[in-house]
Formats: sequence, structure tokens, C-alpha cells
Amino acid sequence: MRHLFVTQDYGPDLGGMARRHVELVRRFGDDDETIISVSTVASPGAAAFDQHESYRIYRQPFPFERANRFSNQLRWAQWLTSRRAPPFEVLHCGNIRPVGYGVRWANRKLGAPYLVYVNGGDLLRERRKAGRSAVKRMSARSILGNASGIVATSKWVAQLASEVMNEVGVEKPPRVAALDLGTDPVHFNPSRDTGALRRRWGVGDGPLILTVARLVPHKGQDMGIRALATLSRDFPNLRYIMVGEGHDELR
Repeated sequence: MRHLFVTQDYGPDLGGMARRHVELVRRFGDDDETIISVSTVASPGAAAFDQHESYRIYRQPFPFERANRFSNQLRWAQWLTSRRAPPFEVLHCGNIRPVGYGVRWANRKLGAPYLVYVNGGDLLRERRKAGRSAVKRMSARSILGNASGIVATSKWVAQLASEVMNEVGVEKPPRVAALDLGTDPVHFNPSRDTGALRRRWGVGDGPLILTVARLVPHKGQDMGIRALATLSRDFPNLRYIMVGEGHDELR
């Protein structure tokens, strides 16, 4: 079966969503019957990244920061339904917006089913937009409600997806699957630990809690701090390491 993954978040970008999408796509083609291609935005360093991937990547002529312009949304939708796009039987929508518009258009024009991949930030933004705009509420209802399935990054995100679909008026919501993020066991392996980071951070050999994420409220670092306080009596050497940056840093 031929699949096309459509997203504005993709390598060589180093963001969490881009990395998630890259790792998913790399594993879609594990069998001989699955053919996967990617449609994404232009990016500095894309040529070097693309040549090392084993599947075809089609780049739109605009970068990430211009993907939400109406003219580029229209251009992407037209490309998906043109002969320039690779043949596909299933679409994978990596972002509710802006690529959801084009994917939904291709679904209507060509009849190809699609999956929508969601995370907490996407859904919280949809909730805010839907509360302010009837047009945004209607478009969210169309994009989410006509999907063949929703792929969430966790049980919490799956529950949030169900709530948002209800709030925007999806009458027959598609199935929501919670697929937790994995890791590369070759790269992230205890045998690779040299102790260099512990020495740099001055945390000794005690147990660690580690969070690698943007410093924004919905990532939950505040819950990690509360957990540290609760556990400190039983684990006096426990340390909490937060890696990331964001507007919540000063708090």
C-alpha cells in the first residue's frame, strides 16, 4: 500500500514533532508491501538530509514559517491532487493546521482516507481557536471529523482529542489511538553512559528525574517539581534535571 505523510514539521528540523515524524516514516516501510513518501516544507540543509533517507521526500517551495499563508495552503492542496504528487492510497496528516486543509481537500477530491497525528500543543490551540471563531470551529470539525483515525502521543492527549472533537461538534468521532513515543534503543542505551553529564552537572551518582521538553505549562515540569518534593524524604539524593527552553523559564 502506498502512503503519503504530509507535514510542516520534518527533518532536518530538530523539533520534537519533526523527530517524531521522521522516526515514524523510517519505520513505515519495514515490509516490502508498504511504500511511504513525504510531502513537507522547504528547509535549509534539506538536500543533505533528504539524500540520506531511503524514501522520497517532496519539498514545497516555501518554508515552515510561510506554510500557514492562505496562498501556500491552497498551493499545497492543489499539489496533493495533481500529477506532481506521488501516487498514494492513504494520507497521513502530521498537523491539524496548516496541512489539514490540504489533506482534507485531497480526501474530498480523491477519496483517499487519512489519519491525523495530534499532540497536546496542537489540540490546546484548536480549543482556543474554536472558542473564538466559528470558522475555525467548523474547519476543525471537518478536518478531525472526517479522519479515519486520530493518532495521539499519550493517553492524556487522546482524551484531550476526544474532548476537542466534542467541543467543535464532531457527531461521529473517529477512533483515537494513544501511541506513546518511543526511543532508539541503540542510541539511548545505558551502556553509552560515561558519566560525563553527571560530572558536568555536579549531581553525583544518585537517582535522577529527567525531563527534555519545552518550558511551557502543559509539558508538566511543575508536576516533576512537586514529585521531587514528595519523594525527597525517601530519596534524599534524588535530583531533577530539566532540559529545554521556553517562555515559562523565568517562572
